[in-house]
Amino acid sequence: MAETDELVEKGFEAFNSEQYEDAVCLFEQALDLNPDNVAAYSGIACTMIQINKYDEALGALSYALTLDHKNIQLYSDRGFTYELMELYDLANEDYDQAIELDPNCFDAYFGKGRILAFQGCSGRAIFLYNTARKINPHDAQLYYLRAIAYHRLKKISKAAADMDQAIQLDPSHGEYYFYLGKIKLLELHDVSGALLDFKKAASLGREVPKEWIQKMEKATGQVWPAEENEKQ
Repeated sequence: MAETDELVEKGFEAFNSEQYEDAVCLFEQALDLNPDNVAAYSGIACTMIQINKYDEALGALSYALTLDHKNIQLYSDRGFTYELMELYDLANEDYDQAIELDPNCFDAYFGKGRILAFQGCSGRAIFLYNTARKINPHDAQLYYLRAIAYHRLKKISKAAADMDQAIQLDPSHGEYYFYLGKIKLLELHDVSGALLDFKKAASLGREVPKEWIQKMEKATGQVWPAEENEKQ
């Protein structure tokens, strides 16, 4: 059993290092020793999701659930896989099952919120994002997506505040700066602030589309430095 656990641990280490083939091999070695190891199936599923092999991920997760039908993380992960496949009804069923097993399942509330946002239900999405935030107030992606929902509802100050919070939690994400720059330029008419955010986004590898460069040049009367978009 100790050897199996060690192989699973090494599998997740390989996964975290983006060595996905090695990760799968290690998880499969663990299953050779213990065919009922739920963690190994979970690891295979995580790896398959990462390389966009969703059917394989579903197979691993569904089998793991036959071994442990009350495993909250398995339901949450399978719900996420269905969400990626745009099978939203099935995703919600698994997220609901995760919430039934654990009313404080952050991933499930967050996932249900993402689905509602994708379907254009921004207000209902925000309600679920708020629920998820009470469970984990330190997830940058949550603030980013809630900011987008607020923006769609024309609640500009809340959108800007959430994007600021996302940046504080993860200042390495160029998309957050880019979206905040859009809000500042189009909604708050803060041209200098938008310029700084766009430049920061570009420095982090987030290309600023030509249409936004044109908007910036029109607003500032200045030519956007070509090298900014070459830093990605």
